[in-house]
Amino acid sequence: MAGEGDKTDLCFRDPVWLERNPLNEETWIYYFSGSQDFYDPNCIQNQFLKEMKSVSDMATLCSDKVGIQYVLIGHDAERGIFVIEKQQRSSSKSTSPLSHFYILQGTIYQSPTLLALLNSRLKKAVHHVTQSVGKLSEYHSFNPSRNDLWVTLQHREELIEREWLEHSQADDRHISLAASLAKVEGSIRTVEPTLFSS
Repeated sequence: MAGEGDKTDLCFRDPVWLERNPLNEETWIYYFSGSQDFYDPNCIQNQFLKEMKSVSDMATLCSDKVGIQYVLIGHDAERGIFVIEKQQRSSSKSTSPLSHFYILQGTIYQSPTLLALLNSRLKKAVHHVTQSVGKLSEYHSFNPSRNDLWVTLQHREELIEREWLEHSQADDRHISLAASLAKVEGSIRTVEPTLFSS
């Protein structure tokens, strides 16, 4: 599919044409030719479209030509689905696909490439895995004294509360120790002058 630009974000719809004409396996090329973003006016069929040839006549006439052509590779007229392949015809028996388009209920879209589909699916998968890991990390608590520990959310809240109490009790001990040191330091200062005075 080299040389084809990504136009998967574009679409084309001609309500006036659809009101006046039925969209079926004989008229799809006439409808598709109105989409300037997707249709190549240099294609083999363009000269036959001007002459209002039928699709079956065009297929016969195009088989001897070389260049770009559009081929209907699948359709379900009742559901309004038409699958179109843009091909490079190099001989009467040799064609290679360039891109694919589809008409869905009268709206024309470019089909995404397999690479684009895989890329999109992988991005979605990575997003969901990242979310899952983030969610799981909410239930995991690590403390060096306890090693790894998987806990429920309620148990996690209890652990957090217990750790907070332990820290606050440790802070209280540090405050009382600092106060005791201050008293001892104060006592030493009162003793120092008496030592030097004698």
